[in-house]
Amino acid sequence: MKPRTYIAAPFGRKPLVRELAGIMEEFGYDVQAHWLEHHYRHEGGIHNPDNAGYAEYSAGADLEDASKASVMVVLQEPHEGSHYGWLVELGIGLAVADEVFIVGPTVNVFSFLHGLLPNGCYVRRFDTVNTLIDYLGKEHRERDLF
Repeated sequence: MKPRTYIAAPFGRKPLVRELAGIMEEFGYDVQAHWLEHHYRHEGGIHNPDNAGYAEYSAGADLEDASKASVMVVLQEPHEGSHYGWLVELGIGLAVADEVFIVGPTVNVFSFLHGLLPNGCYVRRFDTVNTLIDYLGKEHRERDLF
């Protein structure tokens, strides 16, 4: 059975996340991240009151995807204009996922976690998306040998 996977990242990184999702699916992961298909109906994103209903729907869909994931990938990229929803998703992953891959710089105390947590979640840290992909490719090749 393919591990159900959620990828959390800044909203503006959709192209990179779509590419990563495709690679992970090739490696045997079932990526469920409906936010990749979300589009605000009006300009201004969450700052436009006309988008409030859709933003609430999107948050619910993201929470559902994140809470059902056995693998969570979090691309940490602090930048101007980010609303840091991916930090909420990181918290969900640390609480419920079997494995969390944190990619990028440390941004808060939870970014320093690594190894086996008391709740059974295993956290791995990667400096870049490419080092994550290298790790996933190696893990995939080793699984195929058995």
